[in-house]
Amino acid sequence: MAVAIHIMNELRPSGMEKMLESSFQSWQEHGWEIVIVGSGAQHPFAQSLQRVGYRVIIIPKIKSLSGILELVKIIRQNKSDIVHNHAESFHGFIALISWFASRKTPIVRTIHNCFQFRGIVKQKRKIQHLLETLVGVVRVSPSRDVQLNERDNYNVSSHLIENWIDYNKIDQVALKNKVMSRNKNLLVSMVGNCNLTKDHAFALEVISNFNEIEVFHVGESSRATNKELSILSNLNHDGKLLHNGPSDRVLEIFAQSDLHIVSSLHEGMPLVIAESVVLGIETWIRDAPGVQWARHLPGVRFFATQTELRLMLSQKLKTNFALSRISHFRTEEAKRYSPSRGIQQYTSLYNSLISKNVKES
Repeated sequence: MAVAIHIMNELRPSGMEKMLESSFQSWQEHGWEIVIVGSGAQHPFAQSLQRVGYRVIIIPKIKSLSGILELVKIIRQNKSDIVHNHAESFHGFIALISWFASRKTPIVRTIHNCFQFRGIVKQKRKIQHLLETLVGVVRVSPSRDVQLNERDNYNVSSHLIENWIDYNKIDQVALKNKVMSRNKNLLVSMVGNCNLTKDHAFALEVISNFNEIEVFHVGESSRATNKELSILSNLNHDGKLLHNGPSDRVLEIFAQSDLHIVSSLHEGMPLVIAESVVLGIETWIRDAPGVQWARHLPGVRFFATQTELRLMLSQKLKTNFALSRISHFRTEEAKRYSPSRGIQQYTSLYNSLISKNVKES
């Protein structure tokens, strides 16, 4: 079986980690063993990945000497056929380390967000890209938005392989009708680990002004802003916070929601949008870089300002939303975002890079 080393930052219940969790069997069926390398100190999702079958190796941050030495050792000891980096920080440096560890091993990097830096930060990122190019890194974008952003802002080309979601779990949830809640309030879900980029406070501030709205807020709050924490505290005090914190029942929460709101400042291809769309949940998205791929999906609407969001919510509250609490599984979108499709594309890329190396050697 071929071996691919996947290099990541801290292992958290976030996009790529959840994708790996749902795709272990697909990798195996295509003849690939994935070894996951998590760098840093906090890895709350490591055991979940181990539980489904992955080998998970934890090392210090790669910018440290001990982290560098550990990564070189792992690549060499596992006789890696592919090195696949998912970390944005120091990606050029990681490419050089990987090349030094095994100069004949192809290196792949997935770019997980629409990074639109300016000034010196943008120039530093261009230098990182140059280092990658020097050692032949092949790049992958998870959405057309990311692909165009990299091309237009950094003159970087990449393969398009869209993210995937846990098809089986969504199918199981969608087979069950929503519980016909007696709650006549509008049930809104917001999902994602809290940070400045997710900017949950943007939408929560608007939502908190409506007495008829209750909220499922799902995600780690260790990096939440004080403003977000204050709003959540007030919602909880008023009895309008139905859930707050991480959950392994995100799909069930979606299935109970009337509406899913995404208010990020920028994204790559967030799995939660694909999940809510496949489940048939109306999804409202802040108009921002990295989410334009979802513009034409069924049930999706965009908002640009808090005033616009406030107006949309006011109009929604006038409808009979509580009478139609049932999941509508969207088969075509489910096929598009299935793990089998994603893994087939990645393993085809891996195999083509290996074949190219054999011909050139």
